[in-house]
Amino acid sequence: MDITRFIVSQREKALLVGDYGSYRKQLSRRLLVVRKKLNYSSRGRKFIHILLLTSERAWALAMYMKSTHAADSNAQGTTGSTKRHIVSKLQKASNHAAHLVNLLQDTEKSKAPTESILEARAYQKSLQGAIKFEKKAWEQCLQSYSETRLLYIALARSVGNKQDDVFKDLLARTIDPSLRYAAHQLKLPRTISIEMIVTRYIQRDNNRYVTEVSKSNPDLLQESGVAAKKNAQGESADTPKTITWRS
Repeated sequence: MDITRFIVSQREKALLVGDYGSYRKQLSRRLLVVRKKLNYSSRGRKFIHILLLTSERAWALAMYMKSTHAADSNAQGTTGSTKRHIVSKLQKASNHAAHLVNLLQDTEKSKAPTESILEARAYQKSLQGAIKFEKKAWEQCLQSYSETRLLYIALARSVGNKQDDVFKDLLARTIDPSLRYAAHQLKLPRTISIEMIVTRYIQRDNNRYVTEVSKSNPDLLQESGVAAKKNAQGESADTPKTITWRS
């Protein structure tokens, strides 16, 4: 399943014709269609699709509440009850995404390729980053978004030109600005690079995803970052084009 492209394309299409509320309604309609076709005794592709749609619907509701409140000229900041509701929906989205990761990494049953597992994990960590962002838990926010960034950079390398623009766009629009904002809140120097932030805050201990990606892309966790390894064409030199998942 092409998780990242699906999420990015669906969000863009929905927001072109409406808002987060429209996106949520669209997801609800799609869920009804997929559920009607699902054999509940199975845990195949359609069930995986349901988890992704359900996660996105919860995220869309959180973003709708956040944007609606922000647009209210009479609002005096996000109230405690609204904030808790937003965080609750983001947590729900993250829980569904975690379930998706668990299903996919059981490769004997899911038959999922390595890239799909890493995409699901990156998606889950981005949701966790959003939760910590709303809670203003800035260090934990950096930890979650750092792993998200590492995985998306590694995926962009592994897939080559066929969809690396999707990963780069997601990083530029969401992940990197969130990392920068959280770093600012922690009063980190403004001159510190994104790569250095990732290197310092990513959680390595007992993290199989970071371990596997780092083996194939060791320069990603060097403080010099990707920039020091780029060739004249702007591509990283001497880096593998594939990632091998170990069950």
